Amino acid sequence: MSVSSGHPASPPEAAVGPGEPLPPVQGLGTAGAPASQGREWTVRALGMGLLIGALLAVTNLYMGMKTGWWDSGSITATVLGFSGLAAYGRRRGVPYTPLENNLTQTAASAVGAMPAAAGLLGALPALALLGVAVPGWGIAAWGLVLGTVGVLVAGLLRRRLLEQEALPFPTGIATAELISTLHAATPTEAPGTSVGRGRTLVGAGVVAMVVTWMRDSRGWLPGMVGLPGRVGGAPLESLTWG
Repeated sequence: MSVSSGHPASPPEAAVGPGEPLPPVQGLGTAGAPASQGREWTVRALGMGLLIGALLAVTNLYMGMKTGWWDSGSITATVLGFSGLAAYGRRRGVPYTPLENNLTQTAASAVGAMPAAAGLLGALPALALLGVAVPGWGIAAWGLVLGTVGVLVAGLLRRRLLEQEALPFPTGIATAELISTLHAATPTEAPGTSVGRGRTLVGAGVVAMVVTWMRDSRGWLPGMVGLPGRVGGAPLESLTWG
């Protein structure tokens, strides 16, 4: 399972040892604490995060039910949030700050993880296979309690794991580096490159959604095209090679 740390500026994997001060990441403060870099809690950042998170929740529910795997979506939310709000902020004269981008991806990953937190990817499907019907209020209560407990436990463990033990969290590190790169004062890439990549990401998602709909809903496309041949007397197609 993929789990988001929720703190993009977690310590680098090899450069920091236990008990040593954590180096700051550009645009973010030491040990994941926000630096004084402008606006952070804004309606646009939170709204964009909730919107992206709703999309991630739907995709995680589908992917989790099909494969048993889900993604926190921190990187995806960072790119989509920047693509959607950076140009808008420049036109309005209110730049989209790194802290806003961090809030966007944090909200999106939190909402996107709700299918897993609510047990929709493990416990509840197992109960359904056993013939146990769980009412809707039970699912809602399960998700609310687990989500609340998760936030409380994460808050208690944050200082110990991130600041004292300096444990590496690859997703958080990658997200922090991506935010720093997107909001660099002197970007090494041409203006609009990051926005173009975000549009490419959205386009790829739309194409994947259409293909999935044609395959699973309409049956116009096969679920898999098996490879010809055999291995040990077994057809490759029966081994899901395709």
